[in-house]
Amino acid sequence: MVLSGWGTAETHLGAWAEKSRVPGKWLIPLTKGLTAMQAVTLGTAGNAAALCDLALQNAGFETGAGPILVTGDAGGVGSVSFALVEALGCHVVASRAAAPKTKS
Repeated sequence: MVLSGWGTAETHLGAWAEKSRVPGKWLIPLTKGLTAMQAVTLGTAGNAAALCDLALQNAGFETGAGPILVTGDAGGVGSVSFALVEALGCHVVASRAAAPKTKS
């Protein structure tokens, strides 16, 4: 079973605990083919991206509006945000920081 979301670390203490007691309805079965680490990584990034998406909608954002800028699209939260905003029918513009130049 996996726990991701439900305000863990935001409104409920114990997110970094090795063991925690939570209501059973907060747990979901681990999807076949995913390790616990992969599931939690995706769940954490997905949760953060979804919270951003909800904040946009609560602020009056309309489906199909755009273009929408997603920064850091190569990272976990950015890549999930890109997919969520695109699924809303928006034109998405991605921005990522350039890699620092190294001296030879």
